[in-house]
Amino acid sequence: MASLIRFSIPVSWQHHARTLRFAGEHGLGVEIAAFSCGDVLEDESLRDVMTRTLETELKGFRGERSYHGAFMDLPLHSQDRAVAAVARTRVRRDLETASLLGCRTVVFHPGFNPLIHERRYLERFLDTHGDFWPEMASAWPRSLICLENQWDPGPEPLRDLMLRIQHPQVRVCWDAAHAHAHSEAPPEQWLQGLCPFIAHRHFSDNHGDRDSHLPLGEGGVPWGRILQHLRHQGGGGTTVLEMRSEDAIRRSLLFWSALESRAAAPPHAKPLQLRTLPVPL
Repeated sequence: MASLIRFSIPVSWQHHARTLRFAGEHGLGVEIAAFSCGDVLEDESLRDVMTRTLETELKGFRGERSYHGAFMDLPLHSQDRAVAAVARTRVRRDLETASLLGCRTVVFHPGFNPLIHERRYLERFLDTHGDFWPEMASAWPRSLICLENQWDPGPEPLRDLMLRIQHPQVRVCWDAAHAHAHSEAPPEQWLQGLCPFIAHRHFSDNHGDRDSHLPLGEGGVPWGRILQHLRHQGGGGTTVLEMRSEDAIRRSLLFWSALESRAAAPPHAKPLQLRTLPVPL
């Protein structure tokens, strides 16, 4: 049975060659995360080496490609103009690098802070991002910019931002693990609230206390309910398994395959045993 979802895996700089080989062998896409944090943010010579190396290694790669932009401490909506200017520079540079690497989908964190309760903060957030992202989409017309929930308490900030932006090239990356760890809103509320804006997803598991990047099924994220909602909505877009090892990715794919098989089984069918399923790689 073909999966409802097309899966990708993250590519760090440390293990890029091995990860690209693993993805190619098993029909998975990749999300280039090598430029999202660390020394590469400041070291232009390192960035140039990494870009040229990955350009070469991706030439023969036929799977889906996406790119994760810089995300640490980069609020575009900062009242400090110098900080906001750095954030804008990082975004533009990432869009350029993503384009060089053939990655159409580019993920960014808007950095909404739910601990700031002033109305002026929300207005500044919506105004700043509402003006900026359509400008970036027009400058990079082949890119699909996906804004990711991080600490958001529910879907409302991103939903309101999407309604403000109204641009076909600016969409949402829904991170199920962030929603579980940082929000009390159930997944149905997220998925309904952000439909039809979701074009990309990040999946990993946790116990609700922190973003621990566990394999699917090894935390408390209600994957059965998420799958049920996706089956009604359609599983379009790409989904990245944000885990740190090939073993964790294998376990996650095995779990998801079993979940989809159970969901597709007749009501009185004998439950599938997870241990009897082959790893779908």
